[in-house]
Amino acid sequence: MPKRSRSTQSRKKQHTPVRVKLLLAFLVITLVGGVGLVKYFKSPRGKAFLLERGFTVYYDEVQDAVGKQLLDALEQLRLRDRMKGRIEIKTVGGWKCYYKRWDVPCGDECDLVRVNVALTKAVRRAGLSVREAVEESDGNVLRFDVGTKKHRTHLIFIRKGERISIIDKTARPKLAIVVDDFGYSKNSLIEDIFALDFPLTITIIPSLPHSESIAALASRSGKEILLHLPMEAEEPNDSDVEMVLTSMSNRRIRQLVESYLEQIPGVSGVNNHMGSKATQDERVMRVVLSVLRRRGLFFLDSLTSHKSIAYNTAKSMGVGTARNTIFLDADASDPNIIEERLQRLVSIARQRGRAVGIAHPKRWSLDVLRKSRALCEVSGVQLVFVSELID
Repeated sequence: MPKRSRSTQSRKKQHTPVRVKLLLAFLVITLVGGVGLVKYFKSPRGKAFLLERGFTVYYDEVQDAVGKQLLDALEQLRLRDRMKGRIEIKTVGGWKCYYKRWDVPCGDECDLVRVNVALTKAVRRAGLSVREAVEESDGNVLRFDVGTKKHRTHLIFIRKGERISIIDKTARPKLAIVVDDFGYSKNSLIEDIFALDFPLTITIIPSLPHSESIAALASRSGKEILLHLPMEAEEPNDSDVEMVLTSMSNRRIRQLVESYLEQIPGVSGVNNHMGSKATQDERVMRVVLSVLRRRGLFFLDSLTSHKSIAYNTAKSMGVGTARNTIFLDADASDPNIIEERLQRLVSIARQRGRAVGIAHPKRWSLDVLRKSRALCEVSGVQLVFVSELID
């Protein structure tokens, strides 16, 4: 067998390192590209790209990202404090899109072109598109439509020449009374509570024998209805219905909240039933609140734990929220104790301008609630639905 020449062997030794270098370079480029791709899809721009291609799970995050930029722009334009917002629904391919509509009065001096430019820059910083920006009503209204090609996130109306409302600092203090735990029974006590002749908010636990019929009765009686969402407590206890647990996946929490909301029609918002553990868990609360935000509902923190983060988390997510001030009849069946707490609640409302009290459907509580209208009138406090105290 002929021997290879030294020149052939040396050439082979020279080629081997080149192949290794090329392979290493390819691996490095692939790795860097993969990392870059992951980083891109985690950015608002990347999530907007995925949303446009059907990944609707990213809708809330995309909406939050562009919303923050838009609010910053309105702040710089000194228009943010004038804004009034609400949630509206647009169906896209069978999927309900809960977009935000903002109405912003800006006075006669407002330059709509300048506003348009500022909002457009804000949208582009978030990686989204201006779907449409047109002046209407003879140049007095800027209609500014934001989102992706398929999905609207915001619809903003800048209204030139509209009078700017001024908060009346002489307004009467407001007090909301909430009665929890409806759904277990339907009897004369329930009917007597619904006969109270002042704004009353009632909360209904889902999946109970009388949940749906109580909702219908409350609606006919002109009462405000909340879903009383069962949530995990710090101390284990039996529950008649499935509760939101901290051990649940995000998907299961969303499914459970959605199914309960479907059971109780006409709700204005949600508050927690128990929940001393769940309301301390930021992940759990963000999932629950994201469902409410899409539906335009608020969250009343019952404050079953002083460690609850529900109220602050809701505010950070742009979800309407309020929190309980006093449990009127917690661990008390003595009408004198309950009445003392009611008087303290009225006093707090006068000091702070607002207060929320939670009671339960008990005969001894009803006897005290019947006195609340007269007590509030004497104290100069206005009784309202809890939805009127939402931040």
